[in-house]
Amino acid sequence: MGKLLIWFGILYGNLCALVGLAVVIVWWTKQPGGQQFCENVGLGLSACRGGLMVVDILVIGTATLVSFRRLSAVRRQFDKTRE
Repeated sequence: MGKLLIWFGILYGNLCALVGLAVVIVWWTKQPGGQQFCENVGLGLSACRGGLMVVDILVIGTATLVSFRRLSAVRRQFDKTRE
């Protein structure tokens, strides 16, 4: 249940970040000179989002690896107690 909450938190956080970013970009484009500003920083924002996705993948991969190691350790302990 805890892992499910962690996954939900990661996905929900990413969704909120995307929605917030979209709202800020729309607001900026309505300001005087905002259209040019958004065009200039658009590539930077895309790169930032890509970097966040890489961090998410690393966190999820690390959590999965740790849980598999714990599971195998529990399985080895269980096998020792059965013998």
